[in-house]
Amino acid sequence: MKLDEKVEMYERLVRLSRHIVNECSRVISAFHTGGGEVLQGPDAEVKEMLELMTTRPEMWAHAEGAVRIALQEYAEARVLQEVAGQALKKYAEAKVLQGVLEGETLAGLELPGPGGAYLLGICDAIGELKRYFLEKMIAKEYEDARHVLEVAKTLFDYISGFNYPDAIIRSLRHKKDAARITLNSMLMVYAEKCA
Repeated sequence: MKLDEKVEMYERLVRLSRHIVNECSRVISAFHTGGGEVLQGPDAEVKEMLELMTTRPEMWAHAEGAVRIALQEYAEARVLQEVAGQALKKYAEAKVLQGVLEGETLAGLELPGPGGAYLLGICDAIGELKRYFLEKMIAKEYEDARHVLEVAKTLFDYISGFNYPDAIIRSLRHKKDAARITLNSMLMVYAEKCA
């Protein structure tokens, strides 16, 4: 691959990454505002990015950071969207939440790309769930808050089973520790108000 082609492909990957991150930010924001956004926009871009990385694996050394961040944001947005769309819809939650708590919803959520981005995205989703949980607590919607707490705990239990060194999945240990602290603070807030 010529140097000019590498530069062009790198710039294309960075543009795709920025677009994916921006679209995912919109979806995450909609999760908190109740906008119910459907994450379809970046699906094609994620697919294109992964195809580029598959056909030109030598680009991984140049664009790994941008691709990794985009896939991580994508995973976070998809996890939150799955939670919002399945587990937290008012009073449709009984059966669906049970599925989430049993891991069915997580297992059914297919994400393209490396599994490390998915795990890091789940860690980040726990932080977003805390924000949603606190909004429910402030509104005195304690039953909804309890369900959010249960989903966050289920997500944490899921990621706890994965122990990879930083050389394999950079920042996983740190993000798992942050998710554990986040979950513990949610448990303390809930226990203080509702126990």
